[in-house]
Amino acid sequence: TEIYTLSLHDALPILLAISACVFSIYGICGYFNSTLTEYGRATGAFGSYSRSAMYCMLVIPLILTVSFHIKNKYTKLGLVLSALLTGILLVLTFTRGPWIILSVILLILLFRKSKKMLIAFLAALLLLVLFCGPVTERVKFTFEVKEGIDRALSGRLTLWHNSLQIIKKHPVLGVGYGPNIFRKMYLHPEYRFYITDPHGNFQQSDAHNLYLQIPIETGIVGLIVFMYLLARYIKCAYKSYMHTEDYFKKDILFTILLTIIGFLACSISGYFYEDRIGLMFWLYMAISIGISGSDKKTLDYRVDKDY
Repeated sequence: TEIYTLSLHDALPILLAISACVFSIYGICGYFNSTLTEYGRATGAFGSYSRSAMYCMLVIPLILTVSFHIKNKYTKLGLVLSALLTGILLVLTFTRGPWIILSVILLILLFRKSKKMLIAFLAALLLLVLFCGPVTERVKFTFEVKEGIDRALSGRLTLWHNSLQIIKKHPVLGVGYGPNIFRKMYLHPEYRFYITDPHGNFQQSDAHNLYLQIPIETGIVGLIVFMYLLARYIKCAYKSYMHTEDYFKKDILFTILLTIIGFLACSISGYFYEDRIGLMFWLYMAISIGISGSDKKTLDYRVDKDY
């Protein structure tokens, strides 16, 4: 019997890159043949442009960070290609929050890693905004006071106001957890969850804010527990980042911590913490805690060569 070791350096990013690549190719193809679109935006395998965008935002930084440390040129090329395809799908979702958050994350990562790559990224970003028609229109719409900012803010403010009414009536334990809980509150006439958008009036399925949705579902108690766990995690991850001497693990910890903070920032104006995206969130936390447990820790695969 021989023992082969497959380190986190080799295993996780490859699996993540492969899954992201398949996910992105499927979503891109679905966009161009109009089978996976909604309002002209790519919805991907999740059937939702916002959740597909958040998935892309979560995986791209980690894949790119690992590619900086990979020595094999073919593996490095595969990782970069996977990140590129995932980035294309993100663009096709036309979801502004993840666009902005990912841009900030990449600016920080590239500033730490390579000034030349930072300049190239900024140039590519500028060209995309200026010369890619749909992207240009989306950016212009965002900064139009009447059509963009006012409409987005008024809709969310209405939704948040009504969400607070639920919290006031069910402050301790909330109204219960689940994807249909918010819709059930429509039956109560005092809550008005209708928002006017370019496509008409429709019912929202959530509060469009993580920090309101949690107390709606699990009350102030649930929010306190969630914030406590976050604070403990951030403290633990930061402490591990400061003390580890392994440059690879240091970069991974920094990237995951930065990505989680980006996710939490994006969750101020949207609710993505559910189903598969919620699992990704906790997976990233588990990975960083696992890395910080021991500088010498690896994922060991014991293989019997006669098996």
